[in-house]
Amino acid sequence: MNPPSLITIYFFYGLAFFSMGLLVAMEGGRSTDARLRIALRPLAGFGLVHAAHEWLSMFNAMGHISANAQILVSFVSLTLLAFSFLSLAAFGAYLVLGSESTWRVSLIIPLGLEAIWVFGLLSFKGEYARPDLLIIADVWTRYSIAIPAGLLAAAGLVVQQRAFRRAGLVKFGRDSLWASVAFGWYGLVGQLITQPSLLPPSTFLNTELFIDLFGFPIQLLRAVTAIFASVFVIRFLRAFQVQSDRKIAELQDARLHESQQREQLRAELFRKVVGAQESERQRIARDLHDETGQ
Repeated sequence: MNPPSLITIYFFYGLAFFSMGLLVAMEGGRSTDARLRIALRPLAGFGLVHAAHEWLSMFNAMGHISANAQILVSFVSLTLLAFSFLSLAAFGAYLVLGSESTWRVSLIIPLGLEAIWVFGLLSFKGEYARPDLLIIADVWTRYSIAIPAGLLAAAGLVVQQRAFRRAGLVKFGRDSLWASVAFGWYGLVGQLITQPSLLPPSTFLNTELFIDLFGFPIQLLRAVTAIFASVFVIRFLRAFQVQSDRKIAELQDARLHESQQREQLRAELFRKVVGAQESERQRIARDLHDETGQ
């Protein structure tokens, strides 16, 4: 595929995740579910940071980065890639554990992935030359962080789909399930196929084999799955408006019921007052009658 087409792929790839991250950051706080509200924070971070990574790759493909800055750009790109997928892992881990009290425990999973990633980079440092090391670091990041993060996000969205169903939001549950499928493909297939390197299995299972088999680059598959994942995440964000409308309707019903109770109490009190007045009049009438008779 020629560079202009690849640049277009990178642009829409980054735009999909940027739009998702921005909307999640803006709308995520409206959720009435505290568990989901907390989980959406790292998802917003993933979308924004991963968009920056893909757009940095786009500028690199456009030739706007000088040769002297390539090493620095590669380091920045690797950092963005790792941080974005660690954020995605935090999102999935918290949804899987499924409780506000387990927020700290859920952080152990992305921290564990980060420890494995750093240990691998330190191990490779003494084995490979610098040009090979930069490529291997990118491949290792996808193997050690991106694949588990994508699968965790998919599992977490399945858990969220069940939560939507229990809340009676079946339509949004389906959106969550489709987002789970998209993230599963994005994590497992999209990140398993990497650029060729000396690190197995990328020695044979790589972008060159993929394009020979299917005729298009893996970046296109990643972009398509990213667009699908973003669309379905954005779709289930509308559940927050439905939940807000339900809360408003419940408050209105509660106020109406309270108003009706006040009216009933007022009517009952009025009847008691009238009854008491009537009893008093009758008593006074009897007393006057008895006194007159005497």
